[in-house]
Amino acid sequence: MNLNQLRFVKALAATSSFSRAADTCAVTQPTLSNALAQLEEELGGQLFERTTRRVALTGFGRHLLPLVEDVLNARNQLSHSAEGFLNPEHKLVRIGMSPLVDMRLLTCALEPFRREHANVEVVYKECFLDDLDNRLGGEQVDFGIRPTLADRAKHRGLGRCPFYEEPLYFIPRSAGPVTALTAASIRLSEIAQETFVLTPDVCGLTSTIQSLFDQHGLGLKKYPGHALSYQVLQDWAALGIGAAILPLSKISAAHRPGASMVVLADGSEAMVRQEITWNQNAAPSKHVKACRDYFRDVVPELIAGITA
Repeated sequence: MNLNQLRFVKALAATSSFSRAADTCAVTQPTLSNALAQLEEELGGQLFERTTRRVALTGFGRHLLPLVEDVLNARNQLSHSAEGFLNPEHKLVRIGMSPLVDMRLLTCALEPFRREHANVEVVYKECFLDDLDNRLGGEQVDFGIRPTLADRAKHRGLGRCPFYEEPLYFIPRSAGPVTALTAASIRLSEIAQETFVLTPDVCGLTSTIQSLFDQHGLGLKKYPGHALSYQVLQDWAALGIGAAILPLSKISAAHRPGASMVVLADGSEAMVRQEITWNQNAAPSKHVKACRDYFRDVVPELIAGITA
């Protein structure tokens, strides 16, 4: 197994085309095909379904893709860390984030900062929440973006400011008890009878949903298994295993038509709120402090304009 093989997997998953993936990776199509075949043989399973019309990840491929991306991200982080140590003039802002964060909104919000600070490189790292806490504490990232912290006492020493909020949507399961009720919006109380498929509580989604039900005196019925990705949540709902709740940015185009915005008893939208955190005990460099000021002073107004 080598990094090039993993790069090919990521590119093919993103493009669904051998020719486009080969172009992306600057190799010939036979080189990419042979490398993937060797990797599949080593791993013991097929990563992609290949037909004359389409190339798509198998269940095995969907299961391993997040790990492939973790290895590639770790390689990038190693390179950036080495560069930062050996070349202190190389300016970095390192941002860790929960997988629940809307990456398109984050990059849009940061674009004015990047234009003004063209000599500063922004490096992103997707992290589960425990890993994000450790990286903030160990000063391996400068900022963490995550669902708003409920347990403030557990996270003493963290500075924080709000980032954005996003409505939650209900995805009914096929042939489930609430299928007939779906519309543009649906009340939380109307879906309380459903059984929900959830992810492990590592990104903040499950705890957000649990807190939402608890605050309104409703029991959350959980399917005993766990999905490893937001796409799998949607696939399981389509298969009738359980309903799902997701932020709109994490719902695929195929499932959006059947999704309904979750509203509360007072008619307000159920939200997941994201905040930006940082280690108050760290001594930030000038450009990191400038980014912190930008997050606190500029981003709120910018987000309000983007999401209006």
